[in-house]
Amino acid sequence: DRSSNSNPEEAVVRHLDWTLSIDFDKHVIQAEATYTVETAESHAKKLCLDTSGLRIQSVRTFDGAPLDYILYPLNVSKPYLGQLLEVALSPGDATGSSQQKITIVYC
Repeated sequence: DRSSNSNPEEAVVRHLDWTLSIDFDKHVIQAEATYTVETAESHAKKLCLDTSGLRIQSVRTFDGAPLDYILYPLNVSKPYLGQLLEVALSPGDATGSSQQKITIVYC
């Protein structure tokens, strides 16, 4: 898809649980998004998400283990894509499960 930074050939978001809190005095929205990600292959390495203007506080597995991530700067030649958030996926488990949950905390 030319209108997205996503990588559906490797990983696809199947479900999103999202909670947020709003601090009206400070004009801040803090949110936590837990994505259920299905990997197309057992050796999928990353999940690519489209973002815009987020400050990422943490990225972790559903059980709390930190995950590596890169929030790339805006590509000025393609600003309509926003910023690419690339999240390193955990290696597949011994059961061969193709799903994992990733939680991103941001404001």
